[in-house]
Amino acid sequence: MPVPAGYTSETFTDLLLEKAHVAVASGIGFGQQGEGYVRIGLTIDKERLKEAVARIAKLDLF
Repeated sequence: MPVPAGYTSETFTDLLLEKAHVAVASGIGFGQQGEGYVRIGLTIDKERLKEAVARIAKLDLF
């Protein structure tokens, strides 16, 4: 997922964990081309994913 303007992949990862309680992986961890993105693991059930999306949406960053 692309990060919003004004954030690096690492600062956005930290923000999501601190403010939305959603853990994602910083894109930079997957190489220089990953900067500007975060990686979301789709390994949990659909309801938990919907909850994570709702928490992120509440931050009103997009």
